[in-house]
Amino acid sequence: MKLNWKKATFSNTYKLYDNGREVGELVDKTFSSISTGSLLNKKFRFETKGFLKQTTDVFDVETNKKVGNITYNGFCSKATATFNNETFVWKYENIWNSKWSFNQKEKALVTATLSSKGGTAVSRTEEAVYLITALFINNYYKKLALAAMIAIFIPIWMASIN
Repeated sequence: MKLNWKKATFSNTYKLYDNGREVGELVDKTFSSISTGSLLNKKFRFETKGFLKQTTDVFDVETNKKVGNITYNGFCSKATATFNNETFVWKYENIWNSKWSFNQKEKALVTATLSSKGGTAVSRTEEAVYLITALFINNYYKKLALAAMIAIFIPIWMASIN
């Protein structure tokens, strides 16, 4: 399966497409610890908790049962997701962070290439929870990178106008 996603500049919603047909979305509100995603008629909720060492629980919305969890490394380059005692590793594949993969036992289940407003993912699985989780992790790290840039550049900008 090949998925494309697009996001408008100031939108918090990623629209997911398969051959030009909308098949899902990922909605991530800026100041909320809860995100929602749907893909292939399945809906998921991502609840992030913690401050310095955050984790995210993944819920199936239909049953309201926890189906997995995500832990993040401190360098914003890797994450581990667990579903039914199976471990999956999300990681960047290049130094520019424009390619990533979601792997199980060193086998890439999902690989993706990013652009400024979207991306393309090629999946070797039809399992919706894996695909939407991989996209959620990508968005989580993009939000962290943006927050870090703001934290660094606002003091510099403020100092330059004084």
